[in-house]
Amino acid sequence: MAHYMLRGARQNSVYLGANVPLETILSTADYIQADHLLLFLVHKENETDVKRFLSELNKKFSGNHIYVACSGDLVGINHGKKVRYLSSAEELISILNNV
Repeated sequence: MAHYMLRGARQNSVYLGANVPLETILSTADYIQADHLLLFLVHKENETDVKRFLSELNKKFSGNHIYVACSGDLVGINHGKKVRYLSSAEELISILNNV
């Protein structure tokens, strides 16, 4: 759904699918020179693993923003300036309207 919302807002979008390894995300983002990443953490992960994953992504992603939609118990984990948590589709739409 988010992919279609991005396309509808005339944003370039590449859908990578589910369970994509960190290095694949980073190499694809580097190849297409992505400014923004949008991630959905839809299954229950160990909080330590999520922290490690987002921390590494924050360090290695050369773009400007990492948007994360996830369960409420993971929201607010600080991973640096690039990470922003999304609480709803409306919030994504608001961001798209200001890009």
